[in-house]
Amino acid sequence: MLIPRFAIRQYRYFINRRFGSTVVLLYHRIIDDGQSDPEHLGVSSELFESHLAMIAENFATPSLLEVCGALRTGVPLPRSSVCITFDDGYRDNFEKALPLLEQYHIPATFFVATLPFEKKLFFWDEGVYSEAEAANLYVDEDLLGRAARNHLVTIGAHTHAHQRLSELSPAEARADIQHNVDLLTQVCGYRPDLFSYPFGGPDSYTPEIVNVIRSFGFAGAFTTTFGTVHGRRDPALLMRYCSTAQPADELAAVLRGYFGDSR
Repeated sequence: MLIPRFAIRQYRYFINRRFGSTVVLLYHRIIDDGQSDPEHLGVSSELFESHLAMIAENFATPSLLEVCGALRTGVPLPRSSVCITFDDGYRDNFEKALPLLEQYHIPATFFVATLPFEKKLFFWDEGVYSEAEAANLYVDEDLLGRAARNHLVTIGAHTHAHQRLSELSPAEARADIQHNVDLLTQVCGYRPDLFSYPFGGPDSYTPEIVNVIRSFGFAGAFTTTFGTVHGRRDPALLMRYCSTAQPADELAAVLRGYFGDSR
């Protein structure tokens, strides 16, 4: 039985007003000047800035740690709030996105997979970039360490090898995540308290893997399932909105829809 759209909107409006509600946006890369983007992971600097301008004008922008802290303590979330996240750990996140985030005073969480610290490419980048291009494709330890000291930046865990965790045993997943956490702690000077699942869809984890994630004590772990974050969500399976390569006005309409606001 299909639930009428107006009922869904009324429910979202109730949740937002009663408990607060956050939409966590997922980005991967900032791609400009005809750069290769075979996986279609990127948005342009111009588009990203237009998103930030729209968000700054219309929505609250707490840090993701603040949101997850509220979930943990039962404190209501800010109403109609938006958080920015980037997955994987590309260098352009810190060289192109971060200056724009600073311009609009919007915090962001960067979930970093640490395989590139071994001078290895993610499998989807193999054969796409030249050796010279690949050398500057991902964030290195020096840049990440400096970025981690920025008050707008939170660094989160994203596994070491960026494998689909559902294809690993719980012991293998635990070892991979622990290696990622240890490296990030060493580079950033603090243990990451947030996590995002590689790939992030329902086929990317199992109940056993979710239990592994819980055992790390992360304040929040994020999927790529579309939805809002509020007090009734499982902190180990939090939702994000991933279709961010759209004009700012269209994104604004999506966000208002998630908050039950039909303006």
